Amino acid sequence: MEAKTELKKMADNYTQFIQGILEKQQMLNVPFPINVDITKINKPTSVIDFVTTNIIYIITTENIPDNIKKLYADGRDKGWSIAQYNEYRECGYFLGEKCIYVGSCSKEDINTRLKQHIGLSNSKGTSSLHLKHWWTDAKIKIYLFKFNNIVNSDDLQSIEDIVWDICKPFLGKKGPRSRKFEKD
Repeated sequence: MEAKTELKKMADNYTQFIQGILEKQQMLNVPFPINVDITKINKPTSVIDFVTTNIIYIITTENIPDNIKKLYADGRDKGWSIAQYNEYRECGYFLGEKCIYVGSCSKEDINTRLKQHIGLSNSKGTSSLHLKHWWTDAKIKIYLFKFNNIVNSDDLQSIEDIVWDICKPFLGKKGPRSRKFEKD
């Protein structure tokens, strides 16, 4: 019983820590999703019209095709470093749509990262979605949440990990710090 009590105490402390981070933030969310139809994108372009960092983003879709595993495997076979496929867990939801991916940008410009996910970058070795190169008819929505006062990338990573746990995206993995703790 003592171990269970200690674990509950640790979980409560972690929850209070995250709530403290969120209370210090002046969080700005983009009031509408960015709609992207992969079939209509032919050349590199800005996904959003502002340059910013300290963002958590959630990528969703209404439909995941039945042959998604084959499409994913074909994309990997072409040499694209596509984010990890989470086949052993059920895909979660965000605002009623299937969650594809949860990520964050603490230092790099969000436009650069979103271009990688959409497939408008030729960086095959960068782990991202690269959608245009394997899920060629994807229709996605990108939700952005900007945190104005975050000065510590660990704080942003903690929030991203919680969103990842809640949304259960079918692609990608938790941040590096979380994976370290899960191994210990």
